[in-house]
Amino acid sequence: MPATSGAGPASGGIEAGGTEHLDSVNPDDPSFALIVRQLNQSTDWLHFVGNGATIVHRQLLSQTLGIHASRNVLVESLVFDRDPLPYMDGFVEAVTGNSVTVRYVRGLSPLLFPPEGSSSGNIRHWGWLLDGLVAGRPKTGSASFYEASSVSQVGSDPDIFDFDMIPSGGVPIADDFAAGDRFSYHYREGGNNLHIRNSSNIEIRGVTSYAAAAMFVNASTGTGLSIIDSQVAIRPGYWRST
Repeated sequence: MPATSGAGPASGGIEAGGTEHLDSVNPDDPSFALIVRQLNQSTDWLHFVGNGATIVHRQLLSQTLGIHASRNVLVESLVFDRDPLPYMDGFVEAVTGNSVTVRYVRGLSPLLFPPEGSSSGNIRHWGWLLDGLVAGRPKTGSASFYEASSVSQVGSDPDIFDFDMIPSGGVPIADDFAAGDRFSYHYREGGNNLHIRNSSNIEIRGVTSYAAAAMFVNASTGTGLSIIDSQVAIRPGYWRST
């Protein structure tokens, strides 16, 4: 970011309508693709203008933009996306007991399993059955989520996976799943679009999130956060979003 604490107002931008592919490569901040830190003097002010451009973050486990211990930051007219996507979409091909066979459509391939940092009682991955016509809508009558005890590739086909599902409340998985269903399995490992800590007077305006492993905006221990004319949206042609 083109700003230095105590140096006064600064602005930075991305070419209008462009796409920036970013990695988290800074050895001092490996968890972030972009970081604003300690911009907190009384004269400090940063305007980060996206001009409608898209930031595609290529590292699943990292935050995209961090704003830490800073004040008076405006992030405007920007689109956040991920590649690879932090989930796997596919069509159900078969259901055998609690085992569900899914043919990959998009997202993580191969699926990362088990999740990083998983522990007892801490669900870091789950899936949904989705409506066949309306993007983002759950399948009528399906559970709120489904968790797998294991995921494995079937034979030599890189696009077919077996999900060994954990029954909920003793209800067999086969009662919910059917061949042809849309199934999306999410891998939640950090990876917020915006990670805001110990900051004040932060404004997010005209920003769209198409994909994040965790949240669009994750903020705590701060004051004066405004999110205006922004949205989590489903990319055209896709089944779901952040």
